[in-house]
Amino acid sequence: MAGRAPAEDATQLAWFSSTGTALWSLPLPQDASSAPVEGRLEAPVWYKKLPDLDVRLVGGKTLRLREARGSVLVLTFWATWCGPCRRELPRMQAIYEARREAGLEVVAINVEEPVDVAVPFAQDMGLTMPIGLFDEAMRPALFGKVVPALVVADREGNIRGRWDGFEPGVEAEIDALIEALVSEQRPTPLEVAPVRRGAASYSLRWFRETKSRIEDLAVTVDASGKPAILVSHGILMSLHGSDGTTSREWVGDRTAGHVRLAPAQGAAGWTAAAFRPGAKQIVLLREGGEPRISDLGAPVFDLLWLPPRYRAAGRLIAAGTLEGLVLLDEVGSVTARPEGFGAVAALVAAGPESQEQQLVVLESAGRVIWVDPTFAVVRSVRAPHQPWRLAADAIGGVGAASDEAVALAQGRLAPDRSAAVAFATRSGRLCIASLADGRVLFEATWPGIDALAAGDVDGDGTDELVVAAGKSFGVLDVARLTPSSAP
Repeated sequence: MAGRAPAEDATQLAWFSSTGTALWSLPLPQDASSAPVEGRLEAPVWYKKLPDLDVRLVGGKTLRLREARGSVLVLTFWATWCGPCRRELPRMQAIYEARREAGLEVVAINVEEPVDVAVPFAQDMGLTMPIGLFDEAMRPALFGKVVPALVVADREGNIRGRWDGFEPGVEAEIDALIEALVSEQRPTPLEVAPVRRGAASYSLRWFRETKSRIEDLAVTVDASGKPAILVSHGILMSLHGSDGTTSREWVGDRTAGHVRLAPAQGAAGWTAAAFRPGAKQIVLLREGGEPRISDLGAPVFDLLWLPPRYRAAGRLIAAGTLEGLVLLDEVGSVTARPEGFGAVAALVAAGPESQEQQLVVLESAGRVIWVDPTFAVVRSVRAPHQPWRLAADAIGGVGAASDEAVALAQGRLAPDRSAAVAFATRSGRLCIASLADGRVLFEATWPGIDALAAGDVDGDGTDELVVAAGKSFGVLDVARLTPSSAP
């Protein structure tokens, strides 16, 4: 059974129903430079938050950092034997006295010395600012390994500056930052992308940088069941909360890059499968355990944890490779290579998770194929020109995109919270289109996007779009942007 083929004369995103009927197709925009600018995506500059720690103060009181909001807070770490500390402490005392009434708090935290040594020294120095006592929990978020060290946080609890050790000239930087924060000068928003269409409907909640280039994203939950964003960058993987704060970071594996999260049930204890497109190996990852590397003998283009009704003895994961479809068992061993498939570019499970999902395969030669639990072809349709990306909706439909698309993500992303698909193109466009009719709702000029993920990032019952470009990623919200005038 073959459906109507989309036009072959342009790069396309085409959407098909669960029966293979072509619903709509959309040319992927490659040049929007002539389109007017409706507004700009701007993001607040992202900063780490003060950790949820208590600082014990000499005299018996406690400073709760998470509650130290409304004032500019300076934490200066010192020791009696530290020469630069002896010069820095009187200077900070003078700043404290001068700006205390304007909302400045300074706490001098003595590092690993007895109280009967630290307190007399502070008294001899004429310090009236609170003296704090060091706790190992302060490493590494607040204190590294050397003194003097200093942390400056704004009135919202954002860490705006940190200095480890002493270097000539840093005093001017510290003083300028403190003065700006006390005067309530706010950082200029980060300009991320000009918006060509739908400027009033979308805004960036935040946009932050990681340590290396981001390869993939996924919306998941953390160990406590709260929504979280999993980021794969280099050999590192990290987990972030809805505000971008890093809750965990660990070394994955050199084979890891693109990540496919394991389902909650029936995954044999694995938490994810990962691969680098074009490599012959995949890696299975387990929380707190050693990764397991599997060699498939052919370049891998995609991975999918099989829907429940496709799983049987020796079948847990499907891999799309240059040599066709490959099935793997719970230990990552190849158990079958179903016949009838050419080079497989992408795989999805179509339909609602609560019901019987169907495996859909995208061949690089140009077929979208629905597959039954015996891995026989049920139906196929022609894919867009140069097919490489595949996405699925919650009612069983699938979308196939040409190689011009670098990423696809589907969710409740329309302004009315209906289903929409987001896609990024190699030519530097980010678009969101309605799944109902393919109408473009949003378009921005945003070069360098490598990955997209859609999901309920903050647990409010609605979806957001997570966008990764280079080393940075952020959350795109619906209906919060105020348009600005075109330049």
